[in-house]
Amino acid sequence: MDPAPSGAHARLLPLRLRSPGSFAAALLVLLAALSGPLESAAEASLAAHMVQHMLLIGVAAPLLAFAHPSPRLAGWPVAARRAVATAVRALQPIGRPRAAFALHAAAIWLAHAPRVVDWAAAYPWVHVLEHVVLIGTALAFWWALLRAHAARSAAAPLLALGTLIHTGLLGALLALAPHALYPGYGLEDQQLAGLIMWVPGGLCYLAAGLAIATAWVPRAG
Repeated sequence: MDPAPSGAHARLLPLRLRSPGSFAAALLVLLAALSGPLESAAEASLAAHMVQHMLLIGVAAPLLAFAHPSPRLAGWPVAARRAVATAVRALQPIGRPRAAFALHAAAIWLAHAPRVVDWAAAYPWVHVLEHVVLIGTALAFWWALLRAHAARSAAAPLLALGTLIHTGLLGALLALAPHALYPGYGLEDQQLAGLIMWVPGGLCYLAAGLAIATAWVPRAG
């Protein structure tokens, strides 16, 4: 019997907002973030590296969470569909709100620790692993956020608010630090990177929180 990844996906993400178009948009964002001029710039600039991170966790990950992959999977080999279904089921435990929030927060702070940033600059495999961990935990976070929202759980706005606060704090620390925290990058580059996380990055979580709050407001009539 063929697997039913769409059913597993539906249990993981029971929102009506799922859209096949989000999948294509997410792929375009991933391509823009991980290749071309931005990837080249990220090798020398912490700010460009931060833009990559914000595109991965604040744009591509929510688009993937909103995506409904079943139309894309229809023509895939049975083995590939089984692999997708297995991966979706495996992600369910870390898709619980508290676990997803904690894992994603830990990944963000760890990815921006000075030692890890140095390793990512020196070793390409660390750079790749960093991106895989960020996008994976971000996807779990956004799945958890959407599941909590669908269940009308108070965890949904709290997840968005908590992530807004801790990413804003990290961005502020980088932007307002009086000296460079990363030996391989200059102070101005670090400050710009902090501002990118603090403001545009924070807007992603602020928008999510406002969207949830708006959806909960009873409609007149």
